[in-house]
Amino acid sequence: MTILAQRLATATLMALVCLMTLVGCAKPPEKALADAEKALREAVVVSECAEEEFKEAEEMLAEAKRLVEKGEYDKAEAKAKAAKSLADRARKTGEDRWKDCQDAKNKPVVVEKTPDDIDSLLKNGRLAAVYFDYNESVLTEPTQKVLQKNAEWMRRNPGAQITIEGHCDERGTTEFNISLGERRAQTVRKYLVQLGIDGSRLKTVSYGSEMPAVVGNSDTSHDKNRRAEFAVTQ
Repeated sequence: MTILAQRLATATLMALVCLMTLVGCAKPPEKALADAEKALREAVVVSECAEEEFKEAEEMLAEAKRLVEKGEYDKAEAKAKAAKSLADRARKTGEDRWKDCQDAKNKPVVVEKTPDDIDSLLKNGRLAAVYFDYNESVLTEPTQKVLQKNAEWMRRNPGAQITIEGHCDERGTTEFNISLGERRAQTVRKYLVQLGIDGSRLKTVSYGSEMPAVVGNSDTSHDKNRRAEFAVTQ
């Protein structure tokens, strides 16, 4: 073997040894993952006021963990660092929105229809909508009174089949609003059954925020869009 060939073989061997050393030393980005998880724990306190931002951070961290399972540690570290950045942003956003978010949540429910309005609706075979507080599916006392009148009409019209439609305002993710709309519809159905209405007559469906009663992002439009409506078929 010539001296040149020997040198090339030695260089090739050294390169392979270096490569194997680098591969063998690669480790999961434990610190980056821990930093991201810590940032998420800090952000969860105010996550209800920054739901989309928090969810984005969660998804990014989940992607980082999937990359770790595949052994793609460099990509996993980049995703983990991005997740931390997103979590920090979610925390900051939640903190900035906190006061307005809590004020909206604690705002008393607005009942749009007076008893006379409800009576007029019922005479024309239409049931009155009911309204909910921000992010809530709990029935308030005014809402229960509206449903009691609707139940009276249902008892007088035993052949009517009712679909209870759950709706939300525009805030929140599509998945969250679909779930919240379903909870609202189910809460109304449960109360009507408690009032003596046959549950087989009552179906539920959630439209989330896809069918607003009023288009807009003001407090007034939000109040009118957080609702359950009734579709009647004879």
